[in-house]
Amino acid sequence: METCSKYKYTVGSANGERVQVAPYYDEAGRLVGQKTRPKEKSGMRFRGENPGTLFGQQLWRPNPKLRVVITEGEIDALSVYQAQGGDYPVLSLPSGISSAAAVISGQLEYLLGFKEVVLAFDMDEPGRQGAEHAASILPPGKAFIAQLPRKDANEMLQAGEGKELRQAIWNATPFRPDGIKDAADLWDEVSAPTPPSFANYPWAFMDDALGGMREGELVMFTAGSGVGKSTATREIARQLTKTGLTVGMLCLEESAKQTIQYQMGIELNTHIHLGHDHITADDFRSAFDAVSQNLVLWDHWGSTDVDRIESVITHMVVANNAKVVILDHVSMVISGNESANERKDLDILMTRLRSICERLKILIIGVSHIKRLPEDRKEIRLTDLRGSAALEQLSDAVISFERGEDCSIVRCLKNRHLGWNLGKIGAVQYDSTKGRLIEYTPKEEETSGGQWEF
Repeated sequence: METCSKYKYTVGSANGERVQVAPYYDEAGRLVGQKTRPKEKSGMRFRGENPGTLFGQQLWRPNPKLRVVITEGEIDALSVYQAQGGDYPVLSLPSGISSAAAVISGQLEYLLGFKEVVLAFDMDEPGRQGAEHAASILPPGKAFIAQLPRKDANEMLQAGEGKELRQAIWNATPFRPDGIKDAADLWDEVSAPTPPSFANYPWAFMDDALGGMREGELVMFTAGSGVGKSTATREIARQLTKTGLTVGMLCLEESAKQTIQYQMGIELNTHIHLGHDHITADDFRSAFDAVSQNLVLWDHWGSTDVDRIESVITHMVVANNAKVVILDHVSMVISGNESANERKDLDILMTRLRSICERLKILIIGVSHIKRLPEDRKEIRLTDLRGSAALEQLSDAVISFERGEDCSIVRCLKNRHLGWNLGKIGAVQYDSTKGRLIEYTPKEEETSGGQWEF
């Protein structure tokens, strides 16, 4: 009774049937939904809103000194809490194992506030697979998986095995994905066709140099201030969303409103972020409807922290199916940190971004500033990236934009996929009337024998 009262787990009636009632609260602590459980488990229903939180989440604030336990269902959470004597927070998934990845991704920021996250899911095959999938969303060293002697926690409690249940939770092992393989077992992987690129860049010369966009890669754009690196990422985002791919944009120097206005400007081939009196109401609305499809934004300005960025990107991918994520720009992530070591903080960020790309099979396009160049040099080099050698070391490709007379020279500084396509690869020009970044067409006098010499 004390355990049920703690969680406000009660009984009631639904459709003339006696049911158990589990309350669900939103992140502000407001009761917004109830999950009802009749005698037949298959008849469970949600009433009101499913806030995407964990059962019992309103009872505990994150505590870096405590471990939190997550079970598959509410009754298992009550069982673990009772077996542990109420010493540790215990939560459960709102909709069983099928909701594990989405809800843990959605509550990642909350869960990262605890010392450890113990997953005590059912001991059937879906439970084991779900635990590994959910654990992979959490940063290395944060997730632990409990191995129970019986099917679930409630079955152990009913069998009088509270002590054994406590021991199983306490002995939960850190999740470490199995990455050790015998080379002789890799024939199927080696002989399988290499996955092709899943999308193209807006400019043909960049596709030629990089071989298109591929999952699991980290591409860095760099340039001096005002040369066009952010404008380039906006063009890429609009090209991708038009094809039906979902793009996540974390633009730390502008609001979500500004980001979508830039996308609408690309759609309308005109500036609108400075005003839109020259656009009809119908065209304005049509542009908004067009660009808001397949686009996920983070409405945040300024510095943040690496854990928060990882949480946001993971949520965009898991919950919103983002295939490409744009981070503009990487230096802003750590600019407000209390740490005095910007280089070390950037190393950590780049390592996390590299891991996210490979783990979630997405493409991340980052934007980085450069150091101040010597007055006698315009050409950007890899060593000019500001802050950390990890920017160049952990990126699969690095693309620079250099201001020219009538255009910006685009140079490939690093190309892990096609290592021979380095140096000048093309040029882009800003069309000030349309607010667009287009491929530069050289003037006749700039060509020699039909070839442009940049």
